[in-house]
Amino acid sequence: MEEPDNDDNVWNKLDTNITFVYANSSIYWLYLLLKETDLTGEHPIKDEIGRVRKYMNDYIQIKRDQPTLNIRIAKNLIRNALWDPTNNLNKNDK
Repeated sequence: MEEPDNDDNVWNKLDTNITFVYANSSIYWLYLLLKETDLTGEHPIKDEIGRVRKYMNDYIQIKRDQPTLNIRIAKNLIRNALWDPTNNLNKNDK
């Protein structure tokens, strides 16, 4: 059964797919080398590996630049946003 697409699951799927495609292309490159195929010219596998490298670099850049949640600051923000001055006055009067 497939998990729902939350943020962590999407990043894991993306990481897995990019890694799989890069590994598959690299293995195919090695296969062509073993078959003594001339890869010095414009071979489509070079374009494929270059495309996957570009996606890997984009993925790393996006992952590095994504915002993170500071839980302490978020708790303070919520607590202060919900603060009601009348509640505070009632506590001091008692």
